[in-house]
Amino acid sequence: MTRILTGALAAIFMSSVAFAATPATTTTHAAAKAVDNGARCTSLADQWKTAETANSTNANLGKAKADADKGSKLCASAKGGDHKKGAADYEAALKLLGVTPA
Repeated sequence: MTRILTGALAAIFMSSVAFAATPATTTTHAAAKAVDNGARCTSLADQWKTAETANSTNANLGKAKADADKGSKLCASAKGGDHKKGAADYEAALKLLGVTPA
């Protein structure tokens, strides 16, 4: 009986150690972050198209277009870090038009 209990406890301990040592959690989190920035770029680009049309007479449209163009270029970049910067530029463009980014 003692051998069975000791064996079961050892198996539980070893499985929890193996689970804790798995580095996949960190890798998965980093990959998810990059995907989120790309998806954010896409969402903000769609919002920009709608806001640009709806605010065609807004005095800030010229500056907003410049920010949106910069955001578009950064979001199209192959570098994941640029996507975050591009999303920030799209957000700035929308705010200039009085639109709250969703």
